[in-house]
Amino acid sequence: MLRSECTIEGTNVHVAVWQIVETEEELISLLTATQTMEAFTTMQTRLETLHNPSRRCEWLAVRMLVARCLGGDKVVSYDADGRPSLTDHSFEISISHTKGYAALAWHPSKAVGVDIERRTDRVMRVVSRYVNADEKAFLQSSCFSSPDGELLLWTAKEALYKAVGIRLLDCQNQLTVSVPMSPTSFDWLKTTAHCSANAQEYDVLCSFNIVEDCVLSFCLPSAQEESKD
Repeated sequence: MLRSECTIEGTNVHVAVWQIVETEEELISLLTATQTMEAFTTMQTRLETLHNPSRRCEWLAVRMLVARCLGGDKVVSYDADGRPSLTDHSFEISISHTKGYAALAWHPSKAVGVDIERRTDRVMRVVSRYVNADEKAFLQSSCFSSPDGELLLWTAKEALYKAVGIRLLDCQNQLTVSVPMSPTSFDWLKTTAHCSANAQEYDVLCSFNIVEDCVLSFCLPSAQEESKD
């Protein structure tokens, strides 16, 4: 079911979350009623290449978000690096999924990135791969308890990586995230991110509240860049 959909104030960025409570058969039935015949046929062909039942439901939930939010005629394709786009190029999109949820972010013309993760301690196993010394100090002195602080940085960097669109970035050192030490709210917590590979600043919004057991982050053009539209 469509759990949430919103336009981020002051931007042209939209984000939506689907909570996967349906079976695969129910999702396919929903898509049959929502997509055009051409889009549905394309979806069926690609679905046949997936074999994991959970992965199939997550994949279908993403298509439901696209159809519900952007139109039943929209078809998602992937480039050689696995980056998604719409075949008609009507929007820039980013997609993410985790157990039980799927997320979609879109913008009329600028690259965006989104990542959604369940609130588990699984991310703690790979902290050393993506957290740099400054971010480690932040985790030790901030108000975030583990694993929330680590998840915030993880999802923020994943969203940033998708928005930047440069392969083989060093997520520990080339992507950095600055988070308020004591935020007053976790509902769309604004952080600043930097990519040294292209010397650009980005805004990353993070939320612990859009869904109760997930952290959701998405990266959008900075306010300065957005104002040029």
